[in-house]
Amino acid sequence: MADVPDLPAPISTKQKQDWLAKILGRWEDLLDEVDYKDIPLKLVAKMVVHLKDGKVIELNIKEMANEYQLNYEKFEEVLDKKLQSVEHQLEHIDWHLDTTKAIEQIETATNETLKNI
Repeated sequence: MADVPDLPAPISTKQKQDWLAKILGRWEDLLDEVDYKDIPLKLVAKMVVHLKDGKVIELNIKEMANEYQLNYEKFEEVLDKKLQSVEHQLEHIDWHLDTTKAIEQIETATNETLKNI
């Protein structure tokens, strides 16, 4: 009689979390390579503006857009103009992506592109 292989052990919650963390980490690595000017504002969770004088301004883009029901395109235009007007005062900006939303958009676009292949 042939040997029957053992069934694999059920995947633990810890293993699922580790797997998800690895996947999200890889997406974040990929997204780190993207120029911020190419990222739609609707994919930004928050931005932290560091000024040359040491001041730090944190803008929670996602919360602001939801709370005030802002149109992302108009919000992006206004924000771009403001950043350009204070460009000489900027040290750097940290962009924090809404990775869940970004992944959903990338997967949707990928599926759409590959559906006829």
